[in-house]
Amino acid sequence: MPRDGKTLDIQKQVSDLVAQRGYQEGWTIEQFMARQVAKAAEELGEIALLITMPEQLQAMIAATGRIAGVQFDRTEAWLRDVRCDAPDRLAVEMADLQVVLLCMTEAFRRRYDEGFDVLQAALQKAARDVARGVRQ
Repeated sequence: MPRDGKTLDIQKQVSDLVAQRGYQEGWTIEQFMARQVAKAAEELGEIALLITMPEQLQAMIAATGRIAGVQFDRTEAWLRDVRCDAPDRLAVEMADLQVVLLCMTEAFRRRYDEGFDVLQAALQKAARDVARGVRQ
């Protein structure tokens, strides 16, 4: 499948900005990726609180997000051997997650903000956050 240079450029720019913020310092690639799983869970928990859904599901996702956020910040929790045993499968699952986010984003764009571009919004947020550094 051909790669979109613009999309890859935004992907790299966002990653570089996160690195400038200090979130990749001192971590192996695998540790960084594992921490990003926790960060994704934290963000999903925050999203769950913004959309009406079955209460039990909403509470579970929100609680998981809070736990993931605490774990993300616990440096000692990540100071062990972390590896990726199935990189090909990981690539598939990351694509699956991106499909969900892009579909949700397009639905949001159609209903609330026709001009919303999630990739540009991510780039702008990452750029704004550089000055904040690592969350303490």
